[in-house]
Amino acid sequence: MNSLGQILLLAGVLLLLASWLIDGIQFITISLVLLGIGVIAILISSIREHTSKPLLCKIGLHRYKHMDWEQGSPRAIYQCEKCGEVKRVMRGM
Repeated sequence: MNSLGQILLLAGVLLLLASWLIDGIQFITISLVLLGIGVIAILISSIREHTSKPLLCKIGLHRYKHMDWEQGSPRAIYQCEKCGEVKRVMRGM
């Protein structure tokens, strides 16, 4: 469903560009409908699959919290409070 939404978005953008670049072609309404359906399909897919992450986590600004030390090595285990991403870090000397 997500790839279908992406294809519809791409088709809508291409038709919109074609209608602006070429004066004789009038695909503005079709392109706007395709854009709307594509956005709705991506939103429904994201909600159903729970693949959406918080905005700050999407751009790499996680909020890590120290969880534990890894057994047998000087590595610390950190986990993001928002998205749950786990990160293992070597302890500095």
